[in-house]
Amino acid sequence: MLFYSFFKSVVGKEITVELKNDLCITGTLHSVDQYMNIKINNIRLSNPEKYPHMASVVNCFVRGSVVRYVVYATGPSDGETPRVDLTKLKVHALRKYTKVYEVPGIGPQSSKEDLTSAVSRHWNTMTVSEESVLQNLMRVRGRY
Repeated sequence: MLFYSFFKSVVGKEITVELKNDLCITGTLHSVDQYMNIKINNIRLSNPEKYPHMASVVNCFVRGSVVRYVVYATGPSDGETPRVDLTKLKVHALRKYTKVYEVPGIGPQSSKEDLTSAVSRHWNTMTVSEESVLQNLMRVRGRY
């Protein structure tokens, strides 16, 4: 649900979806559901000559199971940063996060609000390397 919450926050923004068949579609995110099915408006293809049958398509629906990854890049004119609604996480997930990342100021009796606030502060201070995230994902999935 965390990814679903994130993608709901970027509806109306430009995204690029790479499918498992190497087709890259860029357009405006219209909607997304809990299965990561995505509707995109005003699409453009990264390689239209390779997929001529897609030349006349303006809007499309992408089934979540065929998505390799989704890119949402904030540009210099895009002043807002999308936020994930951490209040939707359960207390045990928030506690596990604070334990794994050794978030300071959290005790065993901390409330969900305290946990959410601490995790949010910690999350916003982290720098993420896209390359290392993808490498770890591939390692976890068993594909090298």
